[in-house]
Amino acid sequence: VHGGNFSPFKVGQFRDLAYALMGGSASRDAPPAVGSVHFSETLLGLSVRDALTTLTERAPRASIRRRLSVYTNAFTGATLVDWAVALPSCASMRRDDVVRDLSELLRHHVICVIAAGKKNPDIDSTANSASAATSTDPEAEAGAVSDDDEELHGRHELKLDTTDAVIYRLVVDDKKADLNMRSIFVPPARDASVVATDLRKKVMRMYGRFLGDDGRTLDRESLFASPEFAEFSSAVTELQWIDISTLSLGGRMAFLINLYNVLTIHAMFVLPGPSTLLGRQRFYKRARYTIGLESYSLDDIEHGLLRANADGHLKPNDPRLVHAMPTLDPRLHFTLNCGAESCPPIRVYTEENLEAELTLAARSFCEQEFVFVDEHFAASKIFSWYHRDFGGTDAALKAFVAAFVNDETRDALASGRDIPIEYKPYSWKAL
Repeated sequence: VHGGNFSPFKVGQFRDLAYALMGGSASRDAPPAVGSVHFSETLLGLSVRDALTTLTERAPRASIRRRLSVYTNAFTGATLVDWAVALPSCASMRRDDVVRDLSELLRHHVICVIAAGKKNPDIDSTANSASAATSTDPEAEAGAVSDDDEELHGRHELKLDTTDAVIYRLVVDDKKADLNMRSIFVPPARDASVVATDLRKKVMRMYGRFLGDDGRTLDRESLFASPEFAEFSSAVTELQWIDISTLSLGGRMAFLINLYNVLTIHAMFVLPGPSTLLGRQRFYKRARYTIGLESYSLDDIEHGLLRANADGHLKPNDPRLVHAMPTLDPRLHFTLNCGAESCPPIRVYTEENLEAELTLAARSFCEQEFVFVDEHFAASKIFSWYHRDFGGTDAALKAFVAAFVNDETRDALASGRDIPIEYKPYSWKAL
């Protein structure tokens, strides 16, 4: 949960909310500190659970115009305080105490800053209700901010601004929040292996109905209108709390591969489809799930975890680094589907049969994407992009694929001739 900011969600911010939902308490005035508990036993005169429910269901939302942007499902500090003070549960509370409680929610990113600037913004009062406001501006719909406000999106504020200067939004309404943060899962969560198995079954049901036999053709419109996807969208919120360190290495690898492919499909539907190189780079950073109280993008899952933190993708002090695979298995490149036509097909991987499934994926991919033809090897660009993962030299790459290619290509590899590798154009056409 990063409120539109691409930096990783910090330990402690969402974890404090976890402790609160599980009944934790701390001093109201304590400054935020990583990994500690800060929520009080009550907020807005209610239990934390009831306060969060009330806020999510009843908080005022409006379309707020600031400069050339319109922010939907938003509110100012003044509006939120006025609403909260009028709650029956706050009838005996001083206004300052209400502000204090709302500031706690802000510190823990239940409420996010999305813009700040001049006071008295233009507020469409007709939209000031619990229902979602709408805007015809696609950038504003996505929570766009001006250049001056960009650094404020998701800023870790200590105290709620009680004027109209700052615009806020609930994290569950923020279209730039992680894709499984549209609602907050109430802990405790089940064991990671149980959650992984449950999600895998739901994914298999979705794939069984909507994925073509080739593993590449996906009926996305039917999928996202289906009860199966609604059930999955609800189930994936449990990832917010699971501890993936409890999984075996094989279980973790299977879990992360499956999660990568599901997150890609999820993101391809709800986020703007990438059509340029820059757009693709942003997409793989923007598509995120919150897992075990930390935020992971597609890039984080692939490069930071599955590729054993290749190229130092995660910094040495990054708490997510403990979940990285200890060694890199190049066969993973034949399992990840990035949503493009030339990507490997989608399959579901299991802890019990992972070795055989990785070998099957490698053989299926290499038989089609590393082929001897017209006195050269025609190869997928995946082998070029990740050349180092396959040994770093053409000789090492050829030695690696020899176990997975078709008979004709294997004979050419064994001939001892210096046969060049030519990389084929990569189709980024969406599934």
